[in-house]
Formats: sequence, structure tokens, C-alpha cells
Amino acid sequence: MTVASAAIAQLVAEGVEVVFGIPGAHNILLCDAVLDYPQLRFIGGRHEQSPAFMANGYARASGKIAVPLVITGPGVTNSLTAMADAYQDSVPMVLIASCQKREMVGKGEFHGLKDQSGVLASVAKWSTRVERAEDVQEAIHSAFNQAYDGRPGPTAVEIPINLYAEETQSTVVPSSTSLRREADSEAVREAARQLNAARAPVVLAGGGAAQSDCAQVLIQLLEHTNAPCYLTPLGKGTVPDDHPLSSGLINLQIEGAPGRVLLEEADLLLVVGSSLDDKCTLQWTLPLPKNIIQIDICNEIIGQHYPVKTGLVGDAKAVLKQLLNELVTLEPVNRKSPVPRIAEMKEQVLAKSQHIPVWPYINALEEVLSPDAIVTNDASLVNGWILGALKRSLPRTVNITANLAALGYALPSAFGAKIAYPDRQVVAVMGDGGFLFTSEALATAVEEKLNVVTLVFNDNCYITIKRMQIKQCNRSIGVDLVNPDFVKLAQAYGAHGLRVQTPDQLHDALLSAFAQDLPSVIEIPLEIEPFPFDPS
Repeated sequence: MTVASAAIAQLVAEGVEVVFGIPGAHNILLCDAVLDYPQLRFIGGRHEQSPAFMANGYARASGKIAVPLVITGPGVTNSLTAMADAYQDSVPMVLIASCQKREMVGKGEFHGLKDQSGVLASVAKWSTRVERAEDVQEAIHSAFNQAYDGRPGPTAVEIPINLYAEETQSTVVPSSTSLRREADSEAVREAARQLNAARAPVVLAGGGAAQSDCAQVLIQLLEHTNAPCYLTPLGKGTVPDDHPLSSGLINLQIEGAPGRVLLEEADLLLVVGSSLDDKCTLQWTLPLPKNIIQIDICNEIIGQHYPVKTGLVGDAKAVLKQLLNELVTLEPVNRKSPVPRIAEMKEQVLAKSQHIPVWPYINALEEVLSPDAIVTNDASLVNGWILGALKRSLPRTVNITANLAALGYALPSAFGAKIAYPDRQVVAVMGDGGFLFTSEALATAVEEKLNVVTLVFNDNCYITIKRMQIKQCNRSIGVDLVNPDFVKLAQAYGAHGLRVQTPDQLHDALLSAFAQDLPSVIEIPLEIEPFPFDPS
């Protein structure tokens, strides 16, 4: 077969069901080869950033990889934001990119970059360029292994354009199945002993916990130890927000937040799948206990930001099972239940939130959502309300651009989630500024009949930045926006568009939108106040 056919055959062997692409002069043969594999769904786009974000959202929701096929040069550069976001938030992705003819790499040919490989390496966990026809399938197989292995992330394979038509005798490489890695048994026993002896242990679950599907065993451990559990934004839903031991998001525990006191009183912190980075620890200012037990699939993460008493390297689900098996053999310490205090803290947060005008809109959304509905969120002010006030009970049901904080993420990411789970409700929540970063993705959603609902909170402004400018400089620049009519814009694409003025109208509009077979855009004219405990 040709190299182009061999590449697509390897994607099928890796279990890929969806490829995204914009056919161009430099990937015609690669896109054409997709037609020989009817089990593959090809989804086009209008700007490579959106298909790459769709692949990102697909992976966040499902844990599986959908592959963007992009051209040399601008196809690569347009995909970089979605790749960088995946790297920052540990999302598995594989990008297949054309590159210059082997003898012309780096020489500025049509669609060329000075150093395309270097550009990809700057945002990828791992990348390679295929030099020989017979190496293409092994390269793609390695990209999948690297994307999933250890700390997940985006990978890239470059294929020279004059290689696609070459014939190759290479054979499909069987897909690898990774076993859940357990931690060192002696380290687990020591961790269990420390956790059992702690007077006031707390647990923090992050994105690694969500990705490992460890919710059930994590809740068993919490209930056995009677320990409060905080979550990072990437871990939201791993422990249901309404669970009696769920204490809210760790990065919302600013000075004066009701839940902060449990951190201040803790004598041990069990960290599950979080690097304890600056975002979730408020620039490393949270009062974390000195005794930290950290579970992570990546050895380099253990102790990266905080000294750790015991590091457990392995898959979160496997290690938590080990830890629980050890704990049940120990005589439990009789410690006072934190449940009444957690309930009181939640009431205090509610009392401070529900009088703010945006809260009833979040409540209207919550009333309509099913437990497995997926909400994607942009880097907008409403992000704090989704994280702080919207109750979710399952992992991977709130997907945000946490660390790159890229505007425009939520819309195409929601479409990717809907492609992964066509029978589940999917909602994108955005501000007016971010919506226009990727609104062209509506064309793809209409073409594919993706019933995704987008909420656009419109204040005709980059309001967060404007408030920061005024606070720091007593004036503002470049933040007041002249927007189109979002209802008419949605309708121009062939989507449903409507505007609501009250939470009750939103409730009814959501019910109507979910009954459609096309995407809907619901505009909500509202200037949003920050979530009461949002540090930003």
C-alpha cells in the first residue's frame, strides 16, 4: 500500500473512529485514503484550531483519541493552541501533519516553516518526522503509546509530502494495551500507616484521578477514613459535589472561604493525580500540611512543587485500591466526622452566592442537565460560577481549559464531546469575547447535526480584563466590544439562535434546544460579577 494508506490503516488499528481535517494541497492523498476505511468518520472544519480543539474535547470526555490531519505550515500553526492546551492539562492527542519534501525541510518552500518540527516540539509531549516509507506505521504507533503512557499528552507525527505516494511493505503494528501500574507495595504500606494515624487527614483529587476512572474506589477510601475531599478544576465531578465529604474546589479556598479552615487544621494531605501547581494552590499560598502523600502516574510530578513524605508512582485507581486494601487491615483511628462542618460550609457558600444575578441562571442550567451531561467552559468570568456553583456528580462532565486558559476552547471542545457521546447532553458556556474566537465551528456542527447548546453570556466586553485594567491603571483599552447579533449569527450558519432575559426563560429555552437536531446558541445579556470565592 501507499504511505498514505498505511498511515490511515494504522489509525484504524489503534482504535481511532474519528478523524478531523481540512483537505489541502499537502494532504490530499492522506485525506483520500480515509475513504477506503468506512469505519472512520471524517469531520471537516473551517479553521484548524477548531478541529484540533474538537479532538481535545473528544479526548477529555471519552479518554479516546480522535486525530486531526493537517497540512504543512498554516495547518500546523493553526493547531498549536489546542495542542498547547492538551499539553498543559495532560490530554491525550495525536496530530498527523504533512511537512516539506525531505530534501526541502527548513528551506522555506510553499507552505513551509523555518522549523516545523521545532514548532511542534514546543507544544507536544513527543513528536517525530517520518524519514522512510517503511517507518510510518511504527511512528504512528509510537505516537499513540506516548500520548497515553505515563502522564498523557499530545503527540505529533510529520510525514513529508513526497512520501505519501510511495509504496511500502510495512505492516500494521498491533495496538498496545497498557496495564494499570501499581505503586511499590512497601511505600503503599507506609502511606496507609500514616493516613490511618492522621488526626485530621484531607484528600485532594485532580485531573489524574478523573482520567484514571477511580471515582468509586476514591469514594470508598474517603468514607473509610472519614476525610474531607477537595477537587481541582480538572478533577471536578470525580467525587460528587453533593457527597457529604466533598468540600469544593481547592482553588476557591481563598482567605475567608468557609472551607479553608479544614485545610488549616489538617495534619496530612493525600494528593491523587494533581501536581499541586500554582493555579490550584493560589500561587503555592494555601496552608497545606507538611505531611503530604502524593499519588501520580508520573514520577517527575512527585514532590515537584511541595516536599512529599511518601510518593506513590502509579495509576490512581490501582494505587487507591492498594491503599484501601492496606487500610482495612489497620485498626482505625476514631476521629470526629467532618460532615456537619462541610454541610455548614456549603450553606455559607450558597448564602453568599444566590443573591448574585448570575446564580439563578446557573441554577436553571443545573435543573435541566442530566447527570451525565457534559459542560465545557471557556476562560471567561462565568467559568468561576460553573466550577463553584454548578453541581456535577461524574468525572469528565465539566471540561475546561484550566492551565492554558484559552479563549474559544469551549465551543469546538463541546462539539468534540458530542461526537464522542452523541446521546448525552452537551453544553458550552462562554463569554461574548471568547465565542467569536471559534464561532466558525458552528458550520461544522450544523453540517454534522450536532445538538450542542451554547450559552453566550454577553456584556459586550472582556469584563475580567477591563476590571483588572481599571484596578491597576484607572483606565482601560481594547476591551469594549462591538458584537454582532448573536441570534442572527447562529441563524446565518443554520443553527438555532435565541435570546433570553430571565432564568425561567433560560430553563425553557434549554429544554427546547435539547429537543432539536441542530446546534443552538442562547444569548444571555448579563454583566457577571465574580464568584464570591474566585481568586481571580
